[in-house]
Amino acid sequence: VIGAFLALAQRDIKMMFAYGGISHIGIILIGIGQGNQTGFVGGIFYLLNDAVMQASLFYLAGMAFCHYGVKTIDDLGRIGKQSSWVRLRPS
Repeated sequence: VIGAFLALAQRDIKMMFAYGGISHIGIILIGIGQGNQTGFVGGIFYLLNDAVMQASLFYLAGMAFCHYGVKTIDDLGRIGKQSSWVRLRPS
């Protein structure tokens, strides 16, 4: 729970993802710590799911930083201004 609240307080994108990952590890440990087969299988499944998700998020954050110079949540608006394909078009 503490990791989730720390993630909400972050402005840096990578730090937000890192604290979110800490909170997810807590959820995984709760599942594995249940001491039954369902909790163990669910914890392992969530571990694999979280690993793929976190890798994807860090990859996208790295690409946003390298290509657009975006490092904080406040800078995300620049992507829409620099790339016309990202902007939402009214229907």
